[in-house]
Amino acid sequence: MTNVFELPTYEECPDLRDFVFPERIERIVLYHGTSTKFRKKIIKEGLRPSRETGNYVQGIAFTDGDRVYLGREVAARAKADETIQTFGGRIIVVKAIVDAKGLVIDDKVLRFKYVSDWKESMRHFDTCAYMGTIKDVGIIG
Repeated sequence: MTNVFELPTYEECPDLRDFVFPERIERIVLYHGTSTKFRKKIIKEGLRPSRETGNYVQGIAFTDGDRVYLGREVAARAKADETIQTFGGRIIVVKAIVDAKGLVIDDKVLRFKYVSDWKESMRHFDTCAYMGTIKDVGIIG
């Protein structure tokens, strides 16, 4: 069993820009914000990229829909608020434990040259992304 890394909460560290990530992270706890409309499907199938679920809406997000967006809980709640504006329902946050090797930059921030990897994406925007399906999830509210 590998160790699971948890980022500090927003209350503990509101700004991650000076946060020093451990050099080696195998698995990490991150959060995904969405709508209650997708709750049953997430429980059954895990978190899947929006192109696979059919929830991809061209032009709504500046993304290819090929990844699952993750971040600290506060960022996930903000994203969930955007999601319910499009799809309805109420806000839910999903806690995910992911293999850090699958993490990439949140593609919505690629235009910023100083973002070179998922850790920089987290430091500057509180978000990153995971390529693929995430099975190890739990709904936290």
